[in-house]
Amino acid sequence: MSVKIEGTYIGGTRVRLTHESGAEIVTCAPKDNGGDGSLFSPTDLIAAATGSCILTMMAFMAERDKVPFEGASFRAEKEMSASPRRVGRMAIEIHVPAKLTD
Repeated sequence: MSVKIEGTYIGGTRVRLTHESGAEIVTCAPKDNGGDGSLFSPTDLIAAATGSCILTMMAFMAERDKVPFEGASFRAEKEMSASPRRVGRMAIEIHVPAKLTD
């Protein structure tokens, strides 16, 4: 199965991403790389997608095993390296509902 995503440069440091469903996301470069930092940067989406993927997979397993999982969340922290500019470190914390036990 394939999914089509298109990207269009819309000025400044912004790119509009369009999913085949019609959903859109606009990205902007961060302040430390010439943008205004007002939106997710392309590398922010890497951290967001990774956290979302982890939480989604955990939710699939919780649903399968009939474990209440509503309210679970994640917090991602991404650090960039300067030379070459790239994601240098990413940490993701997963928070599960307090009512769950070991």
